[in-house]
Amino acid sequence: MWFMIHNINATDALTRRPGFEQAHWDYLRAAQDRMITAGPYFSSDGKTRVGSIFIVDFPDAAAAEA
Repeated sequence: MWFMIHNINATDALTRRPGFEQAHWDYLRAAQDRMITAGPYFSSDGKTRVGSIFIVDFPDAAAAEA
């Protein structure tokens, strides 16, 4: 079953990102067999990052939330 995971960036996300970027990509690579698609989304100005959306495939909601 497909689930959408929606995350909203913290206000200081861009300043913290460099310290966590490698861990972020490592996590996504480890979960790639469950990932249908993922990517950032932007505010109405088309430039300001607001968060990310992930479409994932899990057997049920409990597994998706784990």
